Amino acid sequence: MQNRRQPAARETTGNESRAAIRSASCDRGRLDAGNMAGQIRLASPAATTARMRKCGVPIDHDGWAAATPAEVGLDAATLSELDAFLRQWPKRNVHAVVIARRGKLVFERYFRGRERRWMDWSDEVQFSPTKKHDIRSISKSVTSLLVGTAVSEDRFPSLDSPVIDCFPEYADLRTRKNERITFRHLLTMSHGLRWDESRGWKSQANNERQLLEAVDPSRYVLEQRVASPPGTAFNYSGGATTLLAAAVAKAAGRSFDVYAKDRLFAPLGITDVEWLSFTGCAEVAAFAGLRLRPRDLAKLGQLMVDQGRWNGRQILPARRRVDDPAHERGRTRRAVLRIPLVAGALPAQRSRPDVDRRLRQWRPTSFRRSPARSRGRHQRVRSSQPDSDRDSQPARDACCD
Repeated sequence: MQNRRQPAARETTGNESRAAIRSASCDRGRLDAGNMAGQIRLASPAATTARMRKCGVPIDHDGWAAATPAEVGLDAATLSELDAFLRQWPKRNVHAVVIARRGKLVFERYFRGRERRWMDWSDEVQFSPTKKHDIRSISKSVTSLLVGTAVSEDRFPSLDSPVIDCFPEYADLRTRKNERITFRHLLTMSHGLRWDESRGWKSQANNERQLLEAVDPSRYVLEQRVASPPGTAFNYSGGATTLLAAAVAKAAGRSFDVYAKDRLFAPLGITDVEWLSFTGCAEVAAFAGLRLRPRDLAKLGQLMVDQGRWNGRQILPARRRVDDPAHERGRTRRAVLRIPLVAGALPAQRSRPDVDRRLRQWRPTSFRRSPARSRGRHQRVRSSQPDSDRDSQPARDACCD
């Protein structure tokens, strides 16, 4: 047999090292941290950082513990298909995806998209770990966490006390009907006030817009007529959250955003925070004005998963339950899932083997949205409101959606 001459071994050049990195496992649909580490040792620090960002590997952690997908039981190959998955959405405007599991940051990807402050849309921008995002109605959930904190400090009034009692400056608005509204009703959005956020944004009948532009937001909310007995029907309302934030500020003896910084953000290491004000006054808009970085928003989710603890420290009191009589009768079951509570008013959810199986089998390429199912969900939410509050107008470009 003829012997073939073997090529001589030679030293790898910088260009060849970078070429090897370009063929790293994440480009082939596999985000393997071990392979990645072996490849990036050949590259310059700048090339290493760029490659890690492309593969979704967190670069710096902002106080998070970090892990590889495999270490927390996630499929790295599926995560690496994220870009292709998002391209299935013709009108996608996904800004950031941050994944944490078992208390550890494992994956993040940032994209280009349009941002808005209230109703003003920006040009397309590149989002990043350091860019804040308008989180809209998640602000309501943050407000409810702060209500729970104030309750645990014995600062806040009893949840079953009348809301109007907390606002003696609005004694002229007190009626026999609205004095039955309690803070528990505000938390479960079963306040009974006539409130409609479904109208077009330019409509004067849209309570959300009127609230945003109000010179005295709390007065505006309390001026609304009671349409149904409190505790009997769900009605989504930024006005309810506005009253809760005003009560927290009164109880804490400082502005709502300062209390949020002292009792929630600072202990979590969240320093880059913006809370927009109402357009009609300087008061912060607790119902929709909060802006956070995606990693910091994920910290709030992790805080709830860990019963108020962050990195071994108890930041918030352990989870409380806010019982909602309307929910217990099954009248607001689906709608309540969308509203903020003091750490959750929902009973334990029953196991759904069919849902669990579909989640385990999920792959990005199998995603499809059903318009009919989406419409049905909104119809069910509307049907939980009083008949007089229903309308047939299409959903509008909401301020806090």
